[in-house]
Amino acid sequence: MRIPHGFLRQASATGALIAGALLYSASASALVTCTVPRVNGVNVATPPDYVELNVPILSSSVTVSALRDLPFGSELFSQRITNIGAMSTSYSNCTSNSGTKENFYVVTKIEFENGTPPVVGQLNGYDIYETGTPGIGYSLVWRDNVTIRSLPQEKSVVSASEEPYANSLNVGSGYFSLALVKTGDIPAGTWNLPIDIPAIITYAQPGENMAADFNVKGQRIRISGSLNVVAGSCQTPDVYVQLGEYEITEEIEKVNWSSPWKEFNIQLINCPVMAGRYEDFLSFTSATNSWAGEGSSNTFVGDPWYPTVIAYRLDPVNETGSTYAGLTCLKTDTAANGAEGVCIEVHDMSLPNANVGSGGSNALAASNHDWRGKAFLNQYYLGSSATSYTIPLRARYSRLRQTSSSGTVVPLKAGPANASVEFTIFYE
Repeated sequence: MRIPHGFLRQASATGALIAGALLYSASASALVTCTVPRVNGVNVATPPDYVELNVPILSSSVTVSALRDLPFGSELFSQRITNIGAMSTSYSNCTSNSGTKENFYVVTKIEFENGTPPVVGQLNGYDIYETGTPGIGYSLVWRDNVTIRSLPQEKSVVSASEEPYANSLNVGSGYFSLALVKTGDIPAGTWNLPIDIPAIITYAQPGENMAADFNVKGQRIRISGSLNVVAGSCQTPDVYVQLGEYEITEEIEKVNWSSPWKEFNIQLINCPVMAGRYEDFLSFTSATNSWAGEGSSNTFVGDPWYPTVIAYRLDPVNETGSTYAGLTCLKTDTAANGAEGVCIEVHDMSLPNANVGSGGSNALAASNHDWRGKAFLNQYYLGSSATSYTIPLRARYSRLRQTSSSGTVVPLKAGPANASVEFTIFYE
């Protein structure tokens, strides 16, 4: 029987493919086996257990503020942790089953011992975890001179089977940046909150082209402590301001007339202590708090440096208008017997040029929405033990323009001239 040439050509091609696959498989089957653990550059007889490292959170003498309106994800406390006892972990007595020199990899890891805790948010792109204390989480970032990331972290290093031992990589030789973070509402009061972060471990394990029946354990790192947190807000009683009664006269008919100022205050009472807090937990050179072992010159604690903010916003119940001078004012209540032709200015005595009544002190002006686009006033407090504060304001009648762009004022009409404004206090 004659076999077609086409069949022979196909069989030959298939044979070439099979031969190539067998050669590749033989190369991939080379494996380096290591039998001796190596710690800090020294071979050890048996795989060691973890070396315990207990790290305190340096916050027991520190009080921070986490007031009502402080946004979730804001830092409360930060600390740099330098791992001065970091261990190099690797393997020795490594041989290849191929009988020739083979490259292989050792993987070193640093991770939470019992798995990564649930992530509840992000801080500057890094994971936030819950502490077990309502409203407070933590972010823990490992970094060296090339890497910065949340756990777990791993690195691989290549070695050759003819070397006396595998190269090691000390994954724990960097440092941690720890931040305690507001993650939810914190009940009002002053609290000493325990913080206990799950154990972190460092170790080496076989990587590519390598086998061993054990991991080489390094450190078990436990970070714990407590944080004094002040939370809550102030009490703010209602305020009533009497601007007085005025008879319509030739003087009041003038377009630029205004009544005398009546000063009044918004009172903030029974406030929490304004202790401040921390920021920039990723900073190494300017770390406020640092741990590098008891007695080390690189272990220190600094006071909170980022101040607490109190701010307020005035929201008119009715419409706003413009005075003859072009300043924002409150239109008076609309009523059948109500006054017309006047409005009410409200100025902040703590703002620039308040004594001359300029637009820079107008507490209703949109230009004073300069804090997160919502509040008129910034007051920064740091280390204050006060429990009451005063926001100084004043109000007066002024002639009302027909429109904000018109120089013509609304004609006067006698009657009650009342207006209301709601004030909201922000604590951060």
